[in-house]
Amino acid sequence: MAQPKIAVIGSGWGGYLFSKYVNRSMYNVNIISPRNHFIFTPMLPAAAVGTLEYNVIQESVRCIPKVNYLQASAESLDLENKTVQCKDVYKGNEFDVSYDYLVIAAGGTT
Repeated sequence: MAQPKIAVIGSGWGGYLFSKYVNRSMYNVNIISPRNHFIFTPMLPAAAVGTLEYNVIQESVRCIPKVNYLQASAESLDLENKTVQCKDVYKGNEFDVSYDYLVIAAGGTT
């Protein structure tokens, strides 16, 4: 039997940590986010003044084992058909990602 599919929208605190700690042997996880990294924001001031290197406070989303990362923006949801309509960040191609479970962790912009 095929694994249930989880679509995670966002690679910030919620999306990254969910994807990192969900049992990936039980689920097929797709992260959809225009950013391919997670930034540990409490350490930003230390990086800004040079106490820490910037690469110390970021983790690549692509380094999470058994997770498929899609560098795209989620444009809309089709809740009836359980699909996320996405747009590739670089080429602008549009595509759909199907899911059984959906995690919306897009966060916010100040």
